Amino acid sequence: MNDLQPLENGIIGSQHAADALAAKKEARILLVSDSHGRKIIEFILERFGEHVDAFVFTGDGAGDFIECIDKAEADENFMRVLPPVTLAVQGNNDAGAYRSFALGIVRIPKSALFTAAGKKIFVVHGHLQDVYSDSQTLSAEAELLGADIAVFGHTHCPEETRGKVYLVNAGSCAFPRRRSPMSFAIITIAQGGLDTVFYKIDVSRGLEFTPYIPEQTRG
Repeated sequence: MNDLQPLENGIIGSQHAADALAAKKEARILLVSDSHGRKIIEFILERFGEHVDAFVFTGDGAGDFIECIDKAEADENFMRVLPPVTLAVQGNNDAGAYRSFALGIVRIPKSALFTAAGKKIFVVHGHLQDVYSDSQTLSAEAELLGADIAVFGHTHCPEETRGKVYLVNAGSCAFPRRRSPMSFAIITIAQGGLDTVFYKIDVSRGLEFTPYIPEQTRG
């Protein structure tokens, strides 16, 4: 069973799990953002959680993230689909801390840095880096920290930018903008490189998750 304990770098999980993720030869990261109170994250986890190594939430819905942690502590079946490493950062509509029934007061950092399969990943919401304008500030900040990958949200639009730092925005899983669908993403880190698969969420026929290529891609 997962050991869900808050670590200093913002990860909720055991130090052993965080170290194991860093040392993996290949890792898959589930990236979700901007749920804004809509209860959809748990359905994504139920479908994909067992097939990834980490779950990262990039803000605006941190309370929804905490609810998933609490559900895992109370429900053994849900605990099995929750990845051993989880992480959320604070969005512009999030508080800096939330009360968890399982963990007490959980601090939600404004940014986080962790390692997966030898790659450093910088996590932010993006509002402090003005990602609506461009990704230059985010890329420069990530590069200064030695990050290989930067993940963010805030714009509610999915995108992928390849440069010195690999940038990925999963879009919004609840309230998309600019004609993009509700979406999330899975990043695969392997010896052959980095790859991201985006999934659109279709609620018109129940709940379907379908891979697709976003139209809004910078770079």
